[in-house]
Amino acid sequence: MADATSEKLLEQIAAEVKFAALPEVLARLITLFDDPDASSTEVASLLSKDAGLLSRVLRVSNSAYYGGGGDVSTAQQALVKLGFRTTKAVALSSAVYSSVNRSAPQGIDLRPFWQHGLEVGVTAMLIADDVCPTCADECFVAGLLHDIGRAALACAFPDRFRAHLQSPHASWRLEAEREAFGADHAAVGAYLCRQWRFPEPLALAVARHHDVPDTLPETPRDRIALCVGLADTMALVSWAGPAASRTECRQYREHVGRLAGVDAERLQVISSQAAPQIEEWAQMLEIEVCPPSQLLTQANERLFALYRTLEQINLENEKLHVQLLAEEAERASLEALRVICATFSHHINNATTTILGRAQLVGLAVGRAEKHEQTEKVLQSMKVIEHAVDTITEVLGELKTLTRFDTTSYHGRAEILKLKREISASA
Repeated sequence: MADATSEKLLEQIAAEVKFAALPEVLARLITLFDDPDASSTEVASLLSKDAGLLSRVLRVSNSAYYGGGGDVSTAQQALVKLGFRTTKAVALSSAVYSSVNRSAPQGIDLRPFWQHGLEVGVTAMLIADDVCPTCADECFVAGLLHDIGRAALACAFPDRFRAHLQSPHASWRLEAEREAFGADHAAVGAYLCRQWRFPEPLALAVARHHDVPDTLPETPRDRIALCVGLADTMALVSWAGPAASRTECRQYREHVGRLAGVDAERLQVISSQAAPQIEEWAQMLEIEVCPPSQLLTQANERLFALYRTLEQINLENEKLHVQLLAEEAERASLEALRVICATFSHHINNATTTILGRAQLVGLAVGRAEKHEQTEKVLQSMKVIEHAVDTITEVLGELKTLTRFDTTSYHGRAEILKLKREISASA
């Protein structure tokens, strides 16, 4: 972030950007806008000195978004209709747009950048209605310019920036930007805002729009970054790589949404409201954005990427299902073997005990004088011993069917389970 990057390095990067100078009138306008004692007459007089800024303010004033009618023709009338906050937002947005576009090196297409900025700006403005209503216009400007540092890096180091974007997983991470350029886009953007003498809440919002807050900031102006960050995770159009991974976006939305009291259903409503307003704001501010065909291509690419991801998830799910079934069968086989061993042991122990017992009886009978009794005892014991020997022989026969008893993979699991059922029934 900005406080983690040296001022000297940010100054060097800003020097490489070579953005066209902002109108001199703008700095004076910002001072007047923030002066509680400034009159609309003073602001209107100053605004009238810059034809470009005045043209955009009048266009917004006469737009259908603000009631249309086409009856606003002077700066004074525009100020009355829009108010200071909205007029300041329009002036700031228009000035930066003109400056950045005039400075962009050949081969850098900034239309997706502005498309993304407008989407985040409009969405942040709508979120502000629930989170910090008095700062809705500031949220729009902060959203529009939240990635201005990324545009600066692209303009200052076009070759390095293109190479950086070729990394599929690093293009959106602040750590990767700091490694590639020495500073991330949030720090560069905040530095530029301060160089342009923009209001400090705007610079802080640009600096902190990737921060994850622990608590809901108390003052409305401190919540601008939260609105922008939340809107950034909802954006459908991105520039210079994805804004963040889907998991991180979801986690950020859920966490910040809980802090701000904006649930998923409300965010869905906001997203649907923002969609038609993006093109409207692009026309009002005369910002050139992506043509519909380019947006459709991006949407198709994204849908295909999502399809591939879903396909991969399904494949992994199938593998996991098979693995779980195999593990379950493995556990069942091991349990069956345990039962088999216990049952075999039980049979052999019983047979051995019987043989030993009968042998002792024979021994006692032999030691007596009664021949008839000896013969009868021997015959009875021999029958019992023969039965026991048959049992042991049968058990050993079953054991021979298991050529290896130390692994379930060598012997079919189905046979093991069948054998378990058979010997359990005979036990």
